[in-house]
Amino acid sequence: MLGLEPFYVRCIKPNDKKSPQLFDEERCRHQVEYLGLLENVRVRRAGFAYRQTYEKFLHRYKIIPEFTWPNHKLPSDKEAVKKLIEHCGFQHDVAYGKTKIFIRTPRTLFTLEELHAKMLVWVVLFLQKRTLEMVHARNRQAENAGVSLLDRPLQCKKGFCPASHTKMLVSQSGGSCRFERVLAGISACTEVWRGTLARLRYKRTRAALTVLQCYRRYKVKSYIREVGRRFHNVRSMKGYGKHVKWPTPPKVLGRFEEALQSIYHR
Repeated sequence: MLGLEPFYVRCIKPNDKKSPQLFDEERCRHQVEYLGLLENVRVRRAGFAYRQTYEKFLHRYKIIPEFTWPNHKLPSDKEAVKKLIEHCGFQHDVAYGKTKIFIRTPRTLFTLEELHAKMLVWVVLFLQKRTLEMVHARNRQAENAGVSLLDRPLQCKKGFCPASHTKMLVSQSGGSCRFERVLAGISACTEVWRGTLARLRYKRTRAALTVLQCYRRYKVKSYIREVGRRFHNVRSMKGYGKHVKWPTPPKVLGRFEEALQSIYHR
């Protein structure tokens, strides 16, 4: 696929009655206008296969060089895009407009996509590493804040340590029950505190999962309501609502939207 040049075919319906003898000029003009065919013809005549605004182009490919990731310090997005193209060595295959960049051959775009895919893997691994480091650091800090008072010896006076002094008294007394109970109480308090911290972490994780599930249900319900709202009076619309734009579904409903559109266009 990367070694080929794709061609896109745009189909225009001459009429809504599926008749080979009718040609609705207004209907065809409407399709040509909203499909952007005139702009495509102008761009192809100029010899360019791809066009995009500087902002969107930079938002997608800025992870390729170091000087545009995560944010560039150049005067404008146009200058940043020029530096990016020069960094990749494609300056002879592009043209710069006032608000858009124009690329002549699809091979240049495919190469940019390959570089974007490679750098995206590196960025994901870097973010995962930093996130795990932050999570482990916070967990250690929370554990140390609670357990340090019980684990570390408390220096009441210079040269006096209650824990070591207690152990010494236990050894001198031959294992007195009183001092053994003190040590057992300290160990029990430490275990209780650690269990408390573990339960708090569990509650936070469970709460985060609950919030995530509620958010997913909200997105699904919002999408279904939006579809119902847009196609509510579809029978009274011209063309039975074929010009109505479908709302963007959440990722979890990607296949559901494809099946729903195929059922609708039967």
